[in-house]
Amino acid sequence: MDIPRIILTVNLCFTILICTLLIVAVLKRRSWLMLPWVVLGIVLAIGLLISVLHTSITYYLDGMDHALIATCILIGGLIYLCIYLYLWAVVFSHYLDVRDEEERGRYRKAPYKR
Repeated sequence: MDIPRIILTVNLCFTILICTLLIVAVLKRRSWLMLPWVVLGIVLAIGLLISVLHTSITYYLDGMDHALIATCILIGGLIYLCIYLYLWAVVFSHYLDVRDEEERGRYRKAPYKR
């Protein structure tokens, strides 16, 4: 009975650690510190998609009484997934900018700004 609590606690601790790494990475402009959050973010998005689909399909198969709940879960979950993927794309874009900046040097002009 304590195993789910332990898993959730470890998950919460790692999430706090990785989010702290992301904040430090943004402040210090280090791409390698952002990488764990980027990887975890896409894995969580895939898990969220699977979870939303599984839950809504389960409710659809239970019977007609749960069709409204299943539809709400499906629509709400897909909206949440779209917002989450947008926010992940913002962080990933910043990660790519910082990585490119590290490769060419901070104060050197980008090739397209001549």
